Amino acid sequence: MKKNLYLLAVALLCAGVTAFALDDTPIPGDFYDGSARKDQVDAIDVRLTAAELLAAPITRETASVGAKVVLKEGTDNGAHAVTIGAPASLAANRTITVPDADVTLADIAANKIKADAAQGLQRVATCTETTQTVTLRGDAAIVVKTGSGAALTEAALVRVWIAATDKGAPSATDNTVAVTTGTTVQAITANAHYLVLSDATGNIALTVTVAGSGDRYVMTEIGGRVTSTKLTIASI
Repeated sequence: MKKNLYLLAVALLCAGVTAFALDDTPIPGDFYDGSARKDQVDAIDVRLTAAELLAAPITRETASVGAKVVLKEGTDNGAHAVTIGAPASLAANRTITVPDADVTLADIAANKIKADAAQGLQRVATCTETTQTVTLRGDAAIVVKTGSGAALTEAALVRVWIAATDKGAPSATDNTVAVTTGTTVQAITANAHYLVLSDATGNIALTVTVAGSGDRYVMTEIGGRVTSTKLTIASI
């Protein structure tokens, strides 16, 4: 009987009912065998203690806490539980779709570990223009990180070239290029196109000196990913 009342209380909680009448009215006898009529069920007063209500597997949201479902372990094994809950704040409705296969959280965690490992093997090079301090010279700082954005603890090989236009072909016209951080492994085209090995933390720096004011574009490529950064070089 108590189990039936417990399930009824959970259903009421899900429906938003947060108060229950408590009295000593006898419960109709035919409710015990599951054959209660609707009018009898409607008349039943739920008599549960506050502790039993708090132990319900579904906890409604409050002003500052999301709703949650508590799944307890077998009673012979202890009183531990797994809690699945919504965050306190959501930007939009979210949906968790269960695959048409047996899956455990361990499987999901293992796949995430594999994904993180694969991402950790990826390399991403970003280039920024630094403040010009020398007339007709532009400075570029290139940083290589993992696919997840973590700093490197090893050197990385990057293809770097200078172009007159965004994503353009390497051009040495009116350029003088110097690699100031990192090591030039190969000068494919002098003053235009290089393979550069970064320092031990993924950093490369280079300067581009031009014959007259103008823009140059520094292209970086690593693992097939190309980025482009404009250097605005002026006479100062």
